[in-house]
Amino acid sequence: MATLVYKYGLGSPTTPEVVEEQLYLRHKYRNKLIEIERERRARYREIMERHQLPILDKTRAYEEARDRLEARLDELKKLRAKTRTRVNTKEQREEIKVLRGEKKQRSAELKAARESLKKSTETQRALEKLQEDILKQQKAARANRGNLYWGSSCAEEEALRVSSEKLKIWSKKGEPLDPPFLRWKGGTALSVQIQKSKQVPFEELLKCQHQQLQLEMEPRPDPKKTSKTRAKRRRGVMRIRAGSVVKPDGTRSNAPVWAEFPILMHRDPPEGAVVTNVQVNRRTIADGVRWNVDFTLTTGAASAETCGEGAVAVDIGWRDFSDLRVAYARDDQGVEKEFRLPERFRSRMMKVESLQSIRSTNQNVMQDALIPWLKRQKSKMPEELVTRTQNISRWRSPGAFMRLLQVWSENRWHGDERGFQILETWAIGVWSPSLNRRDGGDRHLWRWMEYQRTRTLRYRKDLYRKYAAEMARTYRELVLEKFDLRETQKDPEPESTKVKVPKAAKQQVDTAPSELRDCLVQAFLSRGGEVHYIDPALTTQRCHLCGYAEPWDASKSVTHECEGCHAVWDQDANAAKNLLEAYGNGEIVESKRPSTAPAPKGGAWKKRKDKKSK
Repeated sequence: MATLVYKYGLGSPTTPEVVEEQLYLRHKYRNKLIEIERERRARYREIMERHQLPILDKTRAYEEARDRLEARLDELKKLRAKTRTRVNTKEQREEIKVLRGEKKQRSAELKAARESLKKSTETQRALEKLQEDILKQQKAARANRGNLYWGSSCAEEEALRVSSEKLKIWSKKGEPLDPPFLRWKGGTALSVQIQKSKQVPFEELLKCQHQQLQLEMEPRPDPKKTSKTRAKRRRGVMRIRAGSVVKPDGTRSNAPVWAEFPILMHRDPPEGAVVTNVQVNRRTIADGVRWNVDFTLTTGAASAETCGEGAVAVDIGWRDFSDLRVAYARDDQGVEKEFRLPERFRSRMMKVESLQSIRSTNQNVMQDALIPWLKRQKSKMPEELVTRTQNISRWRSPGAFMRLLQVWSENRWHGDERGFQILETWAIGVWSPSLNRRDGGDRHLWRWMEYQRTRTLRYRKDLYRKYAAEMARTYRELVLEKFDLRETQKDPEPESTKVKVPKAAKQQVDTAPSELRDCLVQAFLSRGGEVHYIDPALTTQRCHLCGYAEPWDASKSVTHECEGCHAVWDQDANAAKNLLEAYGNGEIVESKRPSTAPAPKGGAWKKRKDKKSK
């Protein structure tokens, strides 16, 4: 059984009151769950601190080791700032290494002591009491969620559970970590979870009889009278349940309250696909809103497509040529391929940067003219504007000036025409007779920049998906490096001699190698293939011909001459060959295979019930 997600575009809701109410209620419910989670974490820390007398000496030892390391790093940082150099002596590096090792050891001892403390009888009772209280609060919050439909509330509970599991109770420095409250920005999603007993094939939704989701689509156009592209597209109306009708006596009936959206289906789901979950997403781009819907489907077959045969090793990275190379592949037959982002992608990203530069220049010009004028008019300005513009010279956000324009337009005074014109011209541009409207202001540039960025990133993801699908159709086994790409974006440690290159860091952001890796893994696993991970140590530096391995600066040139055999090779091609050789030798760190086990009956609720009965 395969799980697929199909995404379709939606228009603005035709029932905005219903949608806005559900979005706001979901936002309030999420913050209520966050409030409960923050209380759970605070009480958990209180319990552990109350019972941590046996491990107090280990806590103090860890804090002292941490403070010594931080103090020495601060001294090094100040010394580097004073001397303007990153060069450190061998003694300094050794000292930092020793302090880091001591901190790591104390941290491991403290962690082990905390784990043993959790197992004590007194601590277990306190933690069980905490869990009971939190469950009561969660049930009360669920019962008092008002008109929020249960599909959205369940989705919020699951989302917070997953994010809370990833967020630790304490930071690495021993400080408390809590999930932050969310500010209201118009909401993000509506959800419907279709129960197993009521799941239906996608085709049944077109009959408009389902009580949670309905699709009323226009007739399919005749392929003989229209283009192939137009024949695939169908417009219609999607109705997603957002509650139940309330009777005059205050009780709820089974009649649904619908949230309606225009929908454009550009492709049909697989035949026989069953809908398990539906989520409507609201996304803000500049000052506009885009809607789309995600259908989570299950199909009886493992996949509509299958993988090919053989193995391929892909070295993922970023190399700056006239375009950007993001991957180099070598298969078990000796065939080598490279994948590059076309020049079109780079030019699009450069346009985004150009628009941002123009906006910054225009804002600086506006500030240079507006701020002196406001100082001269301070005695005539309304009190609200005087208070609001008190620190205007420190403003950097265009949004702050946009809000100032809105407040100013509601608080005009005699003689403010010059200053208001400066701000208004910057914000919405000058009058264009040919367009019969204002044009060229920061609002226009902002919209242009954000939509340009969105389209470019979608274009990049489409290229990655197509490349991943092509590789998965050709090969069955994918070999990758087991490497955390986030580490390359971190600033070097104060005692390190490494230097972060801003250009390389920006290229990594532009190419998003982690997104390419995710597309490759998903493409192989969804088609029944396998993914194997290799230790990345020295895969680029070790020569695939003679095995000579000596670290060297890989940023100077793409090609390198081996000091052992004096062969000249491409770094990425060398890495791909080393990955494939390590795979052949069985040096696999981790493997992923498609899951074939069926989901447990009853899901999470049954697991919780079984655990409680034990």
